[in-house]
Amino acid sequence: MLAITASHYTEAEINRAEAMIQGLIFACPFNDSWDSCPFNSLRKGPIEERFAKTLKLEAAETLALYQAHSDCLRVREMKIK
Repeated sequence: MLAITASHYTEAEINRAEAMIQGLIFACPFNDSWDSCPFNSLRKGPIEERFAKTLKLEAAETLALYQAHSDCLRVREMKIK
């Protein structure tokens, strides 16, 4: 994952990334995540454990996960067009 410094982001941006990640621990929006998807490991185990893992993330880790999702989404959407 990319090295991201949380200090470059507003609290609102960090909160948005946290909220998005909470949804992504259930499934990939494309229904078939790539093997390299960093969310694959977060999607394993009981729901309570998934939430607990994401709540323990540092802001920089949360932002990096959100950025990885955004990058993947952009690439996959370009393939559809």
